[in-house]
Amino acid sequence: DLLTFGALSLNRSTYELVCNGRTQSLSGKEFQVMEMLMQNPNAIVTAEQLITHIWGWNTDVDTSVVYVHVSNIRKKLDAISAPVAIKFVKGAGYILGVTV
Repeated sequence: DLLTFGALSLNRSTYELVCNGRTQSLSGKEFQVMEMLMQNPNAIVTAEQLITHIWGWNTDVDTSVVYVHVSNIRKKLDAISAPVAIKFVKGAGYILGVTV
C-alpha cells in the first residue's frame, strides 16, 4: 500500500518514506502529515486542514505543532536525499513539490 510522488514513496503499512533504496521511519503524526501532503501534491494544504484531519475539531493544538512535525519530516526527506520539498506559503499553508 504505497503512495508515490516522483521518486518518493510512503509505505502506509510500515510508516516509512522510501527513496532510491533509502528508508526513513515516521512517527504516527509525521505519517499523517506526509500522507495528507502526498494525497494533495502541488496543492496548498493549510495548517488548519492538517490540524482538523489529524487532531480533530475539538483540539487546542496550534499551528506551531504542525510546524514542528513538518520540520522533522523535512530533515527525514533530506536524510534520504528525496528530490521533493515541503514549502511554506505565507498566509496559505504547506505544499509538497519536486525540487529542481
